[in-house]
Amino acid sequence: CLDILRLEKIEEAAKARNESLPHMLFSGLAGTGKTTFAISVAKTAALDFLPVSPDEMSDMRTILKIFDKLNHDGYNKYGDRIGKISPTILYFDEIHRMPRRGQEILGIAMEKFQIESGQPNKFYWLPYFTVIGATTDDGELTKPFREKFKFRFLFEAYTDDDMTQIVNFHARRLKC
Repeated sequence: CLDILRLEKIEEAAKARNESLPHMLFSGLAGTGKTTFAISVAKTAALDFLPVSPDEMSDMRTILKIFDKLNHDGYNKYGDRIGKISPTILYFDEIHRMPRRGQEILGIAMEKFQIESGQPNKFYWLPYFTVIGATTDDGELTKPFREKFKFRFLFEAYTDDDMTQIVNFHARRLKC
């Protein structure tokens, strides 16, 4: 509950500064609601939600295609903010499967909002975005990449009482 209140304040601050939400890492067992919560964050903040397979982060051409899908509204051709921006949320389920090279490229992009062009000392600008990574094994991420996530949330398994309450709630709602 405190994390949700904190997240609401983070969303308000990001909108006021015309920036993206900080990058977030959701860790926990399968079925604990990481994906559902990520979708909820996007809906609450009224941001585009782009699910990406971590396996796609191994080839630079594919990575560039992913970054091309980011919302570029509110920027001029040089990457300067000229209006209200609407950063895209890139969601990686099982982010620990991302190849090390992908973690390196994405980590730099997360920090600098730039990506290498392939030529020495030449970078392409990227519109602001937020990475939400979900994992059942955050220990498989490289330490430099894991440190790019400003907020980390641990999702715990539901107790038997919690599951009973959820089932009863939905049974009443569906009148069964």
